[in-house]
Amino acid sequence: MKLRIIGNSSVGFSAHGEWDGNGDLALDSCPFCGSNNLTVENTHTPFYNVTCEDCGADGPDGVPNPDYDGKRIRSKVLCGYLHQDAFANAIALWNDRIVSEEEE
Repeated sequence: MKLRIIGNSSVGFSAHGEWDGNGDLALDSCPFCGSNNLTVENTHTPFYNVTCEDCGADGPDGVPNPDYDGKRIRSKVLCGYLHQDAFANAIALWNDRIVSEEEE
C-alpha cells in the first residue's frame, strides 16, 4: 500500500491510500463478474472500501480500529496506523465472502 499523509498538527492529519499491488494483502477477484480490475479507495478519511471497476460492485467499508474517535488526527504516526488498519480491514472484508461452487 502506498500511503501519503498530509496536514500538520495545528489542523490535524489526513491521508490518502492507494493499492500498489505489491503488498502482503491479496485481493480476490470480484464475486459478481470475476474481474481483477479492483480499486481500494478512500476519501482522505480512515475508511476504505474495495470497488470493482468493471461492474461497480462495492465491498463494505473497512473501518479503523477503536482508537479512532472520528475527530481530527493529531499524530502523523497514528494517522498512518489508522489508515493502514482500515485498508487491511477493507481487503479482509472484500475477501471474506461465501464462495460459490463455481469459484471453488
